[in-house]
Amino acid sequence: MFAVIPAYANVCAHDKPSSCLSGRMTGGGVIRTINDATGQPTKISYGFKLSCDINDSRQNLLINWDNGNKFKLNKVIAVGCEDVLNKTLNSHNAPFDTMALAGTGSVNGVPGAFVYVVFQDGGESGNKSPTSDYTTIVIYNASGQLLIDFTVPVDGGNHQAHKA
Repeated sequence: MFAVIPAYANVCAHDKPSSCLSGRMTGGGVIRTINDATGQPTKISYGFKLSCDINDSRQNLLINWDNGNKFKLNKVIAVGCEDVLNKTLNSHNAPFDTMALAGTGSVNGVPGAFVYVVFQDGGESGNKSPTSDYTTIVIYNASGQLLIDFTVPVDGGNHQAHKA
């Protein structure tokens, strides 16, 4: 029923924290797209400060979409950080450019929701829209209903990978 993290070499899980890359990713944006879960046009805004270290207690992810809906991350289940693009992105010298994360949280204050995200830092975007950064967001509510499902370029915003 739920999405899973792709087979990243450096997936960091609670039972194997030694596999974790060091670094973090910050950013956010606004996305206007067709939500594959509903087939309807949707506007999503989001912000995050996430670590490749699954044990970092400062993980933060907030997602807002149509009609005041909100997702708030409570716990990271697994996180994978990889250098997918294989290019130097920025002056932060991060060892990765793509983060995939699965976690649990609440939707509109109701706990038991599931989220799967992939944030990719495609380099400095300047004022381009859409940017060279990509986002995947999949959200299920506590009942297992798929609420959000899309993969698109960021349309107003930025993802930034950072070294530890």
